[in-house]
Amino acid sequence: MYKLYEMLLKIKVMMSNNKIEADFLQMIGKSAFLINESDRQMKYPLTEQGLNKLKEELKTLESVKRPIANNRVKAARRFCDFNEDATFQEAVQELAQIDKRRKQIEHIIRHATIIEKDTKETTIKLGSTVTFQELPHHHTETYTIVGKAEANPLEGTISIESPFAKGLLGAKRNDIVPIYTPEGEIKVKVLAIH
Repeated sequence: MYKLYEMLLKIKVMMSNNKIEADFLQMIGKSAFLINESDRQMKYPLTEQGLNKLKEELKTLESVKRPIANNRVKAARRFCDFNEDATFQEAVQELAQIDKRRKQIEHIIRHATIIEKDTKETTIKLGSTVTFQELPHHHTETYTIVGKAEANPLEGTISIESPFAKGLLGAKRNDIVPIYTPEGEIKVKVLAIH
C-alpha cells in the first residue's frame, strides 16, 4: 500500500473531476485491473437472469458507488498528509476496489454466452435446475447449474466446476449419483430436472 502513496506523491493531482479521474486511473489502472492472460479467451456461460444481474451491478457501481467513492477521495485529499492519513488510504482503496470490480464485470459481460434453457431436458447439463435428495438423510435441495461467474449457493446456483455439479452432469431423473467432495463421497438421488 505504501507504494501507492509514493506514486500519489509523485504525481500532481488536479482539482477538476476529469483530471483527478484520469490521473488516478492512469496511475493504478495498468497494474490493478489487468485480466489474467488465460481469462482473455475465456467464455463465461450465464443465464439471462445472471447477465441481467451483472448489468444491474455494473450500473450501480458506475452511477452510485463510484461517484461517492470519488468524492470521498477528493474530500480526504484536501485535508490529509498522503503518507499517514488513514481516511485517504481507505478512500483510495475503496475506489480501486470499485474500479476493479467494474472492469471484471465489463470483461465477463463482453465474453458472456447465454445458456439456452431446454424445456424438455432429460439429462442434467449446464443451465439445468436440479432437485435432489441426499442419501441416506433424505435432505432435499434444489440448485441451478451455472457458470462460475454467477454461482452463488446461497441463492440456489452452483458452479459447473463444483464437485456437486460435476457429479450431477449427465444424470437423469431417479439416478443415484456419487458426489466426490473434499469431505468424502456422498450419494444423491435425482428427483427432478427443471
